[in-house]
Parts: sequence; C-alpha cells; structure tokens
Amino acid sequence: MLESIVKFEELNNFFIPDDELKFFTKDKVLFDYQVDALKKTLKFFEIAFEKQKFNKEKIYQKYLEFDESVSKLKIKDSLVGDEKFSYLYLGKVQEEINFKDLVNRCSYWMATGSGKTLVMIKLVAILKKLIKTKKLPNKKILILAPSNSIIEQIKTHVEEFNKENSQKLYLKDLREFNEYDDLYIYRADNIVASDSKTEQLNFYDFLNNGDWYLILDEAHKGDKDDSIRQKLFTLIAKNGIMFNFSATFTEEIDKVTTIKDFKLDKFLTSGYGKKIALLDSSVATGSDTQKDSIVKSLMLLAAMKKEYNNLKPLYSPPLMLVLANSVNIEKADLKEYFKNLQSIIAGDFDFKKAKDELINEL
Repeated sequence: MLESIVKFEELNNFFIPDDELKFFTKDKVLFDYQVDALKKTLKFFEIAFEKQKFNKEKIYQKYLEFDESVSKLKIKDSLVGDEKFSYLYLGKVQEEINFKDLVNRCSYWMATGSGKTLVMIKLVAILKKLIKTKKLPNKKILILAPSNSIIEQIKTHVEEFNKENSQKLYLKDLREFNEYDDLYIYRADNIVASDSKTEQLNFYDFLNNGDWYLILDEAHKGDKDDSIRQKLFTLIAKNGIMFNFSATFTEEIDKVTTIKDFKLDKFLTSGYGKKIALLDSSVATGSDTQKDSIVKSLMLLAAMKKEYNNLKPLYSPPLMLVLANSVNIEKADLKEYFKNLQSIIAGDFDFKKAKDELINEL
C-alpha cells in the first residue's frame, strides 16, 4: 500500500540524481527496479519529515486516505522480559498498539536474487548523506542479518563500495556499541530480551531510546521466539525508522507498509530471474541415448560459460543440475550417469556428430 501512497510525491528536499543512485562500483550498477526502491524511499522521507521531525500523524492520514481499513491493524501486547511491550513502546500499558503508532516503517518485498543487499548498502549511504546535510535527524544505523554468512556478504559488498566511492561506510560489531560510532551490524537471532551472553545481546544494552534507523535483512520468522523478536525490533526503531527487507512477507503490517513490491512473480515477468532450461533427456534411458544427451547438455553448458565471460556482471554464472531417481541401489540411475560420463571423457563418443545434431536442434 505504501508504494501507491508515495507514487505521486514530488522529490524536492530529498532529490538525489539517478546517476548517483545507480552507481555502486564501476563494474556494478543498480538495476532500474533497485533505483526505484530507493527513489520511493526518498519520497517517503519527503512526506514524513518536516524540519527533521518525523510526522507520524501525517503519514497515517495518507494511509487512511488510501484505505480506511488500516485503522483496524494492530499489534497485540505481550511480555518482553519483565516489562510490557506497550509500556516500553508507548509509555503506557494497553492490550494492543494501533497502526497509527507503527507507521515509521518501510518494507521491501523483493525476490531472492534481486540484489536486496546492494539496495540496503545504498540505503545506508543515502541515510548518512541526508544526515550530514541535515535533511534527516542524526540517528545511529543498525543492520540486522539472519546469519554469519549473510553478514560476511554484506561486509564484502561494503568493502567494494568503499574502494570506489568517496563516501566510506564503517561497520562495527554491535557488541562494541558506544556513543561515537554510527553504523553497526549484528545477527538478528542473537537479539534477546534476557541477559547478554557471549553472542546474545539484551536489547536494553543498545536500545538508545529506540533512536535507530533499523535495517532488517530477512529478520522475520514465525515461531514464538521470533514473534517476540519482532517486537524487540519495533522497540529498537520506535523513535526512528524500520526498513524491512524480505522475499517472503506474511504479516499484514509488512504487506501494508511495502514501499517496493518486486517479489518473485514480478521479478520473473520483468525478465530478471534465473532461467531454468529442462533438457529433453533422461538418466534412465539406454546408454547410447544417454551419452548423446550428456554430451549435448555439456556442450550447451560450455557455450553458456564462454558467453558468460562476455556478459559479466549482468548475469549469474550458468550451472547444470542433473536429477536422478535412484542413488544407492546396484543399478542406480546416478551410477549409470557417471559410468557414461566416464566413457565420454575417455573419448568413446562421436563429438562432431553430436555437435551437428545439437546445432540442428537449436
């Protein structure tokens, strides 16, 4: 819904040229849909901020003008540690929190493989620029990611960004939280409402009065612990903004606050998705037919890999996946496949004939 609300907003105070939004490195530029996500975020800022103050009432009225049913959206209260969630968020205890108190969020419903990480890093760069130019209030920025591998991926992309941009981003481990640094990263599932341990951090230790620009990368789940954790994230960003990135939103509040809808169906129909080609062959066929299929598939793979070298970084490296019905029996399909592959490697095959047939088939 938020995507439709900001659609016609003019960019004045928060205008940034497309060339600047697109650039990541000289070999890596953002696609149009990624730039569009950033521009819509800037439009959200244009509506929401007046003299560096976030106007929740103004944003809420925009939602109501679009669809009055948002007034029924609520978050149920629950215990967070020894305190009431609503008390920590609103300063008073009540059974639920209304949507009008939760409009300080933007959700990005973007397919896996659509480059959410690049958008997040550019968003960090934009936030820091707008803070520096005093267009946004000065708040700390926190990225919460679902795993160590994703954190390392983010750090790698930040290093790439820093090498080719005058603006530098310095990520700090959240365990080193202090009053001086302004950009942190940590694992989302290690944020808890209990005592801090080696890896786990009590949200109170860095709550900072909820004065964060909080960026969530796939930091939502459906079990009990993660349901509580969503409330912790809400508290961490209560006086800031939550930017929530995911390929699979299920909660209504995330859907309503979606500012960029580029989930899998749109990702594929727009021509960006990874393409899967099913070859007309089978592991279970006779050895000669199977050898023929194996060689043709490998020829196609080799041709695509050769062409890929001319198309970096627009496409992902091509891969081939072989599916077999049986593995651990005496005459398993997979064993037969590798026997035939071994025979082909030994030269027991007419490659020219297969090549000519493949060209005709194509």
